[in-house]
Amino acid sequence: IVAGILTKWGRTGLGEYAQRLQEQYTTRRDAMMEAFFEALGPIPAGTQPPAEFVTPRAGMFVWLKVNLPASAPASTTMKLLHARLVERSVLVIPGELFLAARQAARSERLLAAFAAGERFPDATAPEVEAVPYFRLSFSFASLALMKEAMGVLAEVLREFGCGGEAVEVAAQ
Repeated sequence: IVAGILTKWGRTGLGEYAQRLQEQYTTRRDAMMEAFFEALGPIPAGTQPPAEFVTPRAGMFVWLKVNLPASAPASTTMKLLHARLVERSVLVIPGELFLAARQAARSERLLAAFAAGERFPDATAPEVEAVPYFRLSFSFASLALMKEAMGVLAEVLREFGCGGEAVEVAAQ
């Protein structure tokens, strides 16, 4: 594929395309984050927002760190949050799916099951410690749809009581 693109566009053409794509992704990333913070509204001084973005320097995804309420088990809250967002047609990917340790444990369990002669072992990944992150994509949805989804996301996070807890402010 790359050889075909280089033949058709040349190195300069590929570089120009990559530059345009980078600019588009930067615009879309910034629009998604802006829409989220606009939907949240002002955050009272001394409190945490319901969530915070980990701003990527490249790529087509952002990581959203959810500031979970301390009053409920984190893993349960993340599962319920995910289910509620999907119910509201906002697709986010739970951060735990990207844990290398989770996948390694799954692989070890499958290898042991096959070595023991099991023909159809349980292929689900084991439970892991809660990961308070969602991965969001800004590469596909229209800007209007992203804005709507960020409004729903902010609403659901507040519904679940995320953020709001006092944050320790360092003396200056």
